[in-house]
Amino acid sequence: MSFNLDSLALKATASLHLTHPVSGELLYADEAKKKPVEVELYGTSSKEYRQAILALQNRALKRQGKKTATAEQMREEGVQLLVSCSEKINNLTYKGKPVDNAEAFRSLYSDPQFSWLREQCDAFLGDVSGFLAQ
Repeated sequence: MSFNLDSLALKATASLHLTHPVSGELLYADEAKKKPVEVELYGTSSKEYRQAILALQNRALKRQGKKTATAEQMREEGVQLLVSCSEKINNLTYKGKPVDNAEAFRSLYSDPQFSWLREQCDAFLGDVSGFLAQ
């Protein structure tokens, strides 16, 4: 008998249920707690993630020899990676509007008032356990 490696295959997407930045409580859009606030993210095994990483690497290679990347450029690269890996957000509005396109995701992830949300997404992407088929 041999180990079935397929049992550890990663899913292309997974949902991150956002938590309150202080209390750690799961966020819901309603009092009945039937509408979870979730971000659907493309993980490291997805085509979207791999394309975003390749684009990031290509931009870094083009800069090579010209100048070193600035902190602002590195931060923007991180935002761009998250934007590329974000499929949708459920039950959340930002500045009174749904977050339903790349520009809305970019604005949200760039907003220092919501750095906690970006940090949760970054941490989720970095932990493959959320992408394991269960």
